[in-house]
Amino acid sequence: MKFKLVILFLFASIGLNAQVIFKNIKWDEAVKLAQQEGKSIFVDAYRSKPEDKVRKQVYNTVFKDKQVSELMNANFISIKIDMSTEEGMAFAPKLYSLMYPCMVFYSSNEDQMIASNAYTIVKDKNILIDAAKKSIEKAKVKSVNSRKILFSHTKFEDALKEAKKQNKLVFIDAYTSWCRPCAEMVMNIFNLNNVADFYNENFINLKIDFYKERPDLSKKYNVHGFPAFLFIDSDGKLVNMEGGYTEAEKFISYGKNAIKKFSGIKFAHTSFDNAIEKAKKENKMIFIDCYTSWCGPCKMLAKDVFTKKNVGDFFNENFVSLKLDMEKEGKSLKKFLGVNAYPTLVFMNADKQIVHKVVGGMSDVELLAEATLATAGKGIILYENKFATGERDSDFLIDYLKMLEKANQKETIAKVAATYFNGVKKKDLLSERNWELIDKYITNYNSREFKYLVSKKKKFIEKYGAKKVDNKIFYTFLRGANGFIVTKNNQKALDVKAYNHYMKFIKRKHYESYVKIKFYSESNNALELCDWQTYVSLIDEAINTKSVETGDMAVYNWALRVNQGCKDKELRLVAANWARESAKKGSFFKDPFLKIAKELEK
Repeated sequence: MKFKLVILFLFASIGLNAQVIFKNIKWDEAVKLAQQEGKSIFVDAYRSKPEDKVRKQVYNTVFKDKQVSELMNANFISIKIDMSTEEGMAFAPKLYSLMYPCMVFYSSNEDQMIASNAYTIVKDKNILIDAAKKSIEKAKVKSVNSRKILFSHTKFEDALKEAKKQNKLVFIDAYTSWCRPCAEMVMNIFNLNNVADFYNENFINLKIDFYKERPDLSKKYNVHGFPAFLFIDSDGKLVNMEGGYTEAEKFISYGKNAIKKFSGIKFAHTSFDNAIEKAKKENKMIFIDCYTSWCGPCKMLAKDVFTKKNVGDFFNENFVSLKLDMEKEGKSLKKFLGVNAYPTLVFMNADKQIVHKVVGGMSDVELLAEATLATAGKGIILYENKFATGERDSDFLIDYLKMLEKANQKETIAKVAATYFNGVKKKDLLSERNWELIDKYITNYNSREFKYLVSKKKKFIEKYGAKKVDNKIFYTFLRGANGFIVTKNNQKALDVKAYNHYMKFIKRKHYESYVKIKFYSESNNALELCDWQTYVSLIDEAINTKSVETGDMAVYNWALRVNQGCKDKELRLVAANWARESAKKGSFFKDPFLKIAKELEK
């Protein structure tokens, strides 16, 4: 009785007539039939010698399962291909798998979708069922996607020439023959309509086996993994590189990011002198982005402003553009270009005259406005020339001061401001316009204008408020206290006698500001002289006594300065303690504090 029950159970599971039907036809015939019947294709790819026992088990069990056979027969044209025959050799390029026996699903347009093998299927029929169902869904997607990325069969060097003609980037699918994700990109992503349309419209597309065909390019562009997706401009410069198996939307975003970078300013990768020569030949001006690696606004400009199409269109037409790291290749030009803050954006003519200059981050609209002034001859050079020839109209001088402020030309600001105020009577210094100019441009504590401000402090406070007036007086005196470092024989030193005399004057006349001015000036002088012992001692005392403002930003900047310049381990540990104690308070800067503390403790 038990024996009969087992037999009945097996028949119920396998089914009396259940069987995956394999047609005795070749690949091309299977494709035609699948297209006619609206089905996909299932291929058992095997080697007849040696005979595979596990494959036989699949046929005797899984392929005789009712659920499996009904699903397969309803949706697939199933065929067998012996890979050791001529037919198998012809089919091999369509097969992205090297482990036989392979059980592989294809769409009716010959795209491989999902592959498995006899060894996994025989353990669990659901592996085959899941693969079949997923393939059916993929086939539906394939049926509405009839286009694919059109890869050019030209050489890389010829593709660069074509890219220059069409003003496009070259996209390279860098692959290897043994790379499975490379094959999956071809099977699943490159043949989607939205992907194909985007890449065909925007790029010169190449497929290159970087392992066999062009190892030189692999080395040049530092490619270490596959697939790698390279976006290269017509000069052979790498604009963007991504990699790995990637779904459609993200893969499209790679191209969009590359176009965004390419659409912006095309910076010449050459020397300053070569840029000048190039500008002369092309009858253009020169634009120089003077930056440093640590400058935040510099990075913002590079990422969000220089990459915009409207900016790129204007600059590429009118300028030869150059990027100079002022701590590296641009160091020798720092004085000539008058760079004292970052970013500094310099506009020059081909005769090396600076026609305009602005400092700081800005939007694309603001940058284009400055560039337009430069190309129209209305930049800072216009004001310099008018001032040199005697122009002294008050409105002109105010406009010139605004230009100088944007360029951060402090010494010239002082000169022009003094010229302006020479024509202003004392009684008029209280006017709103003149107060604004004093607040912005008067920095000399010995000037007539500043002395008048101090003497008439109450009147200024009545009109413009205590905070603004007190701040102006405090920072002017502090600036004066920071001006006693002198250079002798290329050595910096503090003029102690003059500094002490000045501080006695502050203590006597403006005691309410004395403590803060003393701390900030002494710490600034110590920093400039690289006297780290004094610097750390001053900061440590201030933090412990709360004699000055010791907010998170101040403490972080003090610790940052020590980390950047101080080598003394004991002093570094003191600064690390500032950071750790600040982190304990639940500061917004907790993570940066902990990070800098670790660096200081190394």
